[in-house]
Order: sequence, then C-alpha cells, then structure tokens
Amino acid sequence: MPNSVRSTTTSASRCPRCVSTARMMRAHARIHTRAVGMIVEPQQAESIVSEGKADTVALARALLDNPRWVWHAAEKLGAEGSITYPPQYERSKRGLWPGAVLARPEG
Repeated sequence: MPNSVRSTTTSASRCPRCVSTARMMRAHARIHTRAVGMIVEPQQAESIVSEGKADTVALARALLDNPRWVWHAAEKLGAEGSITYPPQYERSKRGLWPGAVLARPEG
C-alpha cells in the first residue's frame, strides 16, 4: 500500500471537528455522543472513549473493509476473552487456528 494512502496519524488529526464536536456536545448538552470520521485503528477508538471525548465511536468504512474489525480490535487491545464468537467462527480465533498469526501478524 502506498505511503500516501496509509497513515498512522490519530483520528483527531484526521477529522479534528468530528471528535471535538462530540466532546463539546457531551460536555455542554450532557447527552450521549458518538464520534465519527476516519476511526480505523482500535487504539484510536479506545482513546476517544477512555479519554471522555465521546461515549461511543461509529465505524463505517473500517467495518466494510474488515467485517471482523471488532474481533481483531479485541485481540490488539488484549480483550479477546470478552468477545464471544459464533460457533461457526470459533475455529478462526487466534490460538485455535495457526493461520491467524499469518493472516493477522500485527495482532
């Protein structure tokens, strides 16, 4: 993938208004807020919620690109035990399928 397409910047720098608007609405209106826009890495989503910038994050294209994004995010964040796989997908879990290391080497 060309370097111009792949970026390691944070969600806030990709879409500063998205996260800051959610943070402002959460603080002033005291309502449940959701941050959107270029949230592609599990660490981005985790930091937005854990730092209180928004209550939830919305993922769109990241899930279209990788329908198992949530499972892979749980692996990267060390929360694998909190995810329940449907029985037909159990065999694809890291630790049960040796190919998982090849398919997801960074996880």
